[in-house]
Amino acid sequence: MESLISVIVITYNQERYIHQALQSILSQNTDKVIEILVGNDASTDRTGEILEELARTQNLNLIQREQNLGASANLYDLLEHARGKYVALLEGDDYWTDPDKLQKQYDFLETHPDYIGCTHECLLVDELGNELPDQNLDWLCKKREYTIQDHQGLYLAGQTGTLMFRNIFKEKTGAYEIIRTAHPLISDRTLQMVLALEGPLYRLDDCMGAYRQINKIGERNATSRCFASNIHSAYDSFDLTCQLEEYAKGRKETADIDFNITKKDFFTSAVYQCLRKRSPLIYQDIKKILHYPGVNRWSYIFFLPRGIIRKLKKRI
Repeated sequence: MESLISVIVITYNQERYIHQALQSILSQNTDKVIEILVGNDASTDRTGEILEELARTQNLNLIQREQNLGASANLYDLLEHARGKYVALLEGDDYWTDPDKLQKQYDFLETHPDYIGCTHECLLVDELGNELPDQNLDWLCKKREYTIQDHQGLYLAGQTGTLMFRNIFKEKTGAYEIIRTAHPLISDRTLQMVLALEGPLYRLDDCMGAYRQINKIGERNATSRCFASNIHSAYDSFDLTCQLEEYAKGRKETADIDFNITKKDFFTSAVYQCLRKRSPLIYQDIKKILHYPGVNRWSYIFFLPRGIIRKLKKRI
């Protein structure tokens, strides 16, 4: 029987959280056929052992990778193996809080064929699962209906663990490799851009999941490695945004796609970090941005005062 819903879980060194993530999937109330694909990206802790124990009693399609691929390649490989009509995502340190989540999103997509996918609200929690006082994510689009014009190289229709979408990967093997190649660890911006190029996404009112927000130096999750522990984070995000803009313009030549504000914001972030940390490495990143192909350096320099003021206001 064909799987109607493929649930994809990527994990790396998440021994503290992976059991809760999998249990939140296994406890879903739905009469639909579900396949669970888990990609353990060569974890060095007990994540693999925990998954093996679960796989003895539960129907998991478990891939224990011998070499670390990086979060993006891990996800892309699982996407290409998903057989479901719809795909839902969950990262190994997050979890779902509503046992009817999959059924609700399935019902929405079945009755709203014009949407490529849908997301929902989620709760922000810390490492222990405690609700965070600040429930705002600046990189989420505030609109209920999300299109490619809302992406701007950064903004998402919903946090990754809230996303369910039509499986566009079954018929177009290899067509979306940018998910794997644009950045080794950041794939959410790329995936949601690829989806938005196919059609709009909708965010449901229901809060049905928890996003464990961990962004600390020394942590091994992708967010911490990309930002808190990475002195080149502003340049990396700028470069990723440039790649996404080029891809989107190539796919939608008639659409008004422009990620310039986001690129200038990342340039401002690099300058701001350089002023705070006095790092010659970040200074080199600033020079690389100003000499990046297609960049009007004076336009970026003139943007700086406004950008710095926005950064200061946000910090305050």
